Amino acid sequence: MSGKNLGVDATTLEADPPRCARSCGATTGASYDEHVAALMKAEGMEEPTAVERQR
Repeated sequence: MSGKNLGVDATTLEADPPRCARSCGATTGASYDEHVAALMKAEGMEEPTAVERQR
């Protein structure tokens, strides 16, 4: 390293689908599965199955 400054980022992120479902569902009234299905449809999937939504 040729610089004099060094920065370290120790950020830890945790995936929490139920928390996301609460925050997303609070505004739309949709369940987590409905929210994920809507996102997948927006990306071009016709009718995502339960297995595809879990993936």
